[in-house]
Amino acid sequence: MTCKDRFEELGGKHYMGRFYPGADGTEILTMGIERLHRGPVDFYVNDPEYFEFVIKTLQHP
Repeated sequence: MTCKDRFEELGGKHYMGRFYPGADGTEILTMGIERLHRGPVDFYVNDPEYFEFVIKTLQHP
């Protein structure tokens, strides 16, 4: 199941917010790390709020 949001508009993939039945996980952090690795400047410019979430999560696991 997915929910329509602004992920694609901000440079993400449509399945990033996918809910996994019977589990608490999503692809939010893993895809954010991938975007950080692929192009940190573009990531920050396109979606600074998500960028900051990923950075802060990695700094304070």
